[in-house]
Amino acid sequence: MPANERHHYVPQFYLNGWCTPGEQAQGERLYRYQWKGGRLLVERAHPRSTGSLDRLYSLDSVPPERQQQIEKDFLAGVIEAPAGLVLNKMRTSGRGHNLTMEERHVWTRFLMAQRIRSPEIVRFLHEQAPPHLREVLAANPEQYQALKEGEGPRDAVGMGGARKAGIDRGLRETAYTVVDPR
Repeated sequence: MPANERHHYVPQFYLNGWCTPGEQAQGERLYRYQWKGGRLLVERAHPRSTGSLDRLYSLDSVPPERQQQIEKDFLAGVIEAPAGLVLNKMRTSGRGHNLTMEERHVWTRFLMAQRIRSPEIVRFLHEQAPPHLREVLAANPEQYQALKEGEGPRDAVGMGGARKAGIDRGLRETAYTVVDPR
């Protein structure tokens, strides 16, 4: 399976802070606790092999080149990359790190994203969002028409320029595909 199809619900940059130095051949590891068969298992794991599931955020109803868009473009690019820089600043600066207002926004966006990234919440949204979206758009056909014609909201993530427009377009296309998957 390609690496970009393994989706972390706990980002690797965050997990790295929980690692302890391992033997030379193993590198940095963290302790992973999980219940299997009624028993608590404790094992050492690399951040890339924990806190993730195959294709958790994949969009199966869109063309293959867009199926990983949530993970690659939104979570990795918009949420995790900037948050990783802020977390690194907090880790290396210690107390009194004096985050700028933008860094505080970035970190808040990361924390809020974490609230909806768990497999349980993603599963719930996958099951409940499409029928709810269809119901809302059926009750408000002007919203459906705006999505269809590309006139959706322009500040959904609070970004500027071409990157924001690309993400807005992707979100609009995804919402349109959920409603009308032709």
